[in-house]
Amino acid sequence: MKSLSELRLARNKLQQLQKDAFHGLPHLELLDLDSNELASVETNAVRSLPELKAVRLGRNKLVTVPSAAFTDLPQLQSAELQENQLSNIASNAFNDVPQLLMLNISHNQLATLNHAGLKSLKSLEVLDVSNNQVARVGSSSLEGMEWLVELKVKKQLHVPVVYDYDRTINTIFSSNVKCNVLNLFHRPNVQY
Repeated sequence: MKSLSELRLARNKLQQLQKDAFHGLPHLELLDLDSNELASVETNAVRSLPELKAVRLGRNKLVTVPSAAFTDLPQLQSAELQENQLSNIASNAFNDVPQLLMLNISHNQLATLNHAGLKSLKSLEVLDVSNNQVARVGSSSLEGMEWLVELKVKKQLHVPVVYDYDRTINTIFSSNVKCNVLNLFHRPNVQY
């Protein structure tokens, strides 16, 4: 099993990810836990996997991503956590993941991004926070994301979005942030 590079456990009714659940898989590149019944991810559940490039945890029942849930993953490029019930992502949930390029946390119940553990994601290029309960996207939410290329913040028609236009647009298009696409999906009933 030490040479295993892909572990696909999607649609298996798994309910919990315990600490060091994947210890002993040093060559694992893809961890697919999509469409299970995972309600929790323990601290250090996904850690010390030096070759892990993608983790898929979408379509589960996760409510929170605790501190250090994803730790010491130097090659992680993609994390998919969409379609859960996330209302909280700890400020250091992603600890020592310097290569993370894409984070999908869409279709959850996040109300704010300010303390969502995103500030350490300096290499992030694509951030999808669409279809959450985020009422405001301010400049502090994107602080440190110097390589952000695409930010998706689509909202449903009946949910108003208050967008801190001046501060955020200035942050996104400053010399430190290289966002090329800002998907706000303009709607007539949405406030900017």
